Amino acid sequence: AQRALLDFNDLERKAVDLLSGAEPHSKAIRKWYREKFKFVLVDEFQDTSPPQDSLISSVSREDNVFVVGDWKQSIFGFRRADAGLILKKENEAAQEGKGGRVPLVENFRSRPELLDFINPFFERLWADEGKTFDKLSAAREKKGGGKAAEIVSIRKEEGESAAEARIK
Repeated sequence: AQRALLDFNDLERKAVDLLSGAEPHSKAIRKWYREKFKFVLVDEFQDTSPPQDSLISSVSREDNVFVVGDWKQSIFGFRRADAGLILKKENEAAQEGKGGRVPLVENFRSRPELLDFINPFFERLWADEGKTFDKLSAAREKKGGGKAAEIVSIRKEEGESAAEARIK
């Protein structure tokens, strides 16, 4: 017995082929979805691959798509995610006057003392790559003195585990 199996990438490719085709049935399906969805919200857009971006474009209109993401947090490169897509969308929206970037910089998780350390560090790191870093602001107040972060360099000998090096 022969079986025809499709994996995720096969299904993704088939969906792109169906929705982006020039055939009448492809055009009709595209039109149906574009009329059906009042809004299309895509979260974690930095982890979107080019085929997924094509799917999003196929079912959305220029006036109803909203993407959320942070290129610095892209973790799915192994699945062909392209963090550059979010930067491209941002630039296109700004150039066409059809949207823009809204930085979400208020941080509810980190102490202000930690952000005082993190902001200059990442600002220099991203500047070296020619990218903008939006400084984070703490949503809570400082608690008092003391260091929030300290960089400690640990020398690891050959054949030694990181855990062993830390307890020297």
